Amino acid sequence: MTGQGPVGAEAVEAAVEGYYGKRIETLRMLAAGVPEGLVEVLKPQLDRLEAALRDWRAEARLPDETVLDLYLNTFDPEHPEDDLRPLPDAAAEDERRARLLLRGELEALGYGLEPNSHAPPAAAAPRWPTGSVLSGDLYLAERHVLEQYRLAIRAALTAARLEPIHEAQEYLYFPFASRVPAPIADDFPLAAAVPGSERWHAHGVELAWGENPWPKNGRGWSYGPLDIWLGAGWEHYEPLPLPPFAHPEDIVDIVRQLLTGDRHIVPRTREWEHADALTVLLEQIKALERSQRELGYP
Repeated sequence: MTGQGPVGAEAVEAAVEGYYGKRIETLRMLAAGVPEGLVEVLKPQLDRLEAALRDWRAEARLPDETVLDLYLNTFDPEHPEDDLRPLPDAAAEDERRARLLLRGELEALGYGLEPNSHAPPAAAAPRWPTGSVLSGDLYLAERHVLEQYRLAIRAALTAARLEPIHEAQEYLYFPFASRVPAPIADDFPLAAAVPGSERWHAHGVELAWGENPWPKNGRGWSYGPLDIWLGAGWEHYEPLPLPPFAHPEDIVDIVRQLLTGDRHIVPRTREWEHADALTVLLEQIKALERSQRELGYP
């Protein structure tokens, strides 16, 4: 990367703050709940990110790896050739213009994709320890992150007054019953009902997260019909067009839609703020399992 100068352009400032802020908060969330052995690995990464952000705010040059990530994010990953053409969709056009603005400001500040011969060597990526103890630690860490994801979804549902049938949730499973006004029998509400109350309809919908054959990475959201008397209709489950760790607000919107009987789900792309943490841990678990199989561990 070549060139110097204060990093003050508006688009660059917003992108850098977002880049570091997301990663720092994710590592803090992980460090607050994962086993101690993993904290020892994560803490140096967190320290480096916080130091790099402080240095940048003091007008130091951004590290090359940060600039590379930011610069590559200014290209449409699936259709880079579209970046120079206006797009008919208003939202897509706004994203295209934002990418071009950020790319232009990075280049105006002297950042590009050419290596900076005067830059100090980048720190080596931390090595994750290996062994059966780490295997257990990684699974505990995954459970911690998934629990944080569940709590974020649960909070969004509660804020939207969409309460699952079961209060004691386990893993990522949310069953909802359709609600209808309590019927009147002989001019009196049903027992234990009050005027204006609601009762459960016999049918509903349930969302589940976990292993399924649809997402490329093998995990994601699916939904199916729920009969509160007969249980789940697992054979009728269908995938939801969501990223594996979809944004909690999008989960809320989809629950609302499914409870109206509308099954035409528009694909969503937003992710939970800590989706990267889940991805990192799952990748580490898979890599560890693969290495253990190669070494002949059960």
